[in-house]
Amino acid sequence: MNIKELSNEELTNLIIQIKVELHARKSFEDITRTSNEIKKSLMLKYIDEYCESKNILKADFLKTRNRDIKNLRFSLIAWMCFNTQCSLSIIGKMFGNKHHSTIIHARDAILEVLSNPRYNQQLDDVFGAVSDYFDEITE
Repeated sequence: MNIKELSNEELTNLIIQIKVELHARKSFEDITRTSNEIKKSLMLKYIDEYCESKNILKADFLKTRNRDIKNLRFSLIAWMCFNTQCSLSIIGKMFGNKHHSTIIHARDAILEVLSNPRYNQQLDDVFGAVSDYFDEITE
């Protein structure tokens, strides 16, 4: 289509169509951004409530190598990777300024478990519980 050959009416319709498409894209981006922000705030609230219920400091939750806490942290990280469009660095910042490679490691550990649950049944159970919880509250 050569824009020079369009009539005024066709040109006006084309401009309107472009504006509608741009508005739809912006609306989708706003919805996605809002959804991600809600999920991030729910995740942070969940972490805070978990730390309070177990009487541990958030800093300890984000750094400890205790297997139970590490499994929960990995599950929360993986859930964010699978269910939001947040970048790895944003997820890393939520979990104590973790490097993106640490986020990839946590996500891949969960993927390994999901492909072979016998590999680490405890981690599979924790991820299942986390997924169920967040799927229920985000519906």
